[in-house]
Amino acid sequence: MTTNLYSEIHRVLRTDKPFLDLMGLADAKPAVLGKRIQKRAQPTGLALEGMPLVSFYAIPRGGADLNNYLVYNAIFMFDVYTNDDVSLALDISDRIVELFHGEINRFIGVENFETRLMAQHESTTDLQDSYCFTTTLHFAITLDDE
Repeated sequence: MTTNLYSEIHRVLRTDKPFLDLMGLADAKPAVLGKRIQKRAQPTGLALEGMPLVSFYAIPRGGADLNNYLVYNAIFMFDVYTNDDVSLALDISDRIVELFHGEINRFIGVENFETRLMAQHESTTDLQDSYCFTTTLHFAITLDDE
């Protein structure tokens, strides 16, 4: 369920041309995409020359829906890191919201309901001369009843 969701979010990001253009990854090889679009809370190789970088991860606040045991709520954080470029971080975050908020995404192996934006805010980063902006999205997915 959530593990498939990780894979599908990554697939959507690495195949969306406007997102890749904003990231400067239009012609990037898969190895580069993996370094700049990471499925983890603490990205590896965080350095100014490796930016922009997006890391996304599920937080523990999700879980089975209290009203419907066949629905799982997954809360994902999307951290956008840039080389102190606030406008670029906001543009990339806006594109992430465009891709997912209010959408019923066509995920492979994951049946989901509408995704919605929960919050956005600036986040701290330990890397000097960098900027991080965070977007929080709620994905409601269907659990298999079998």
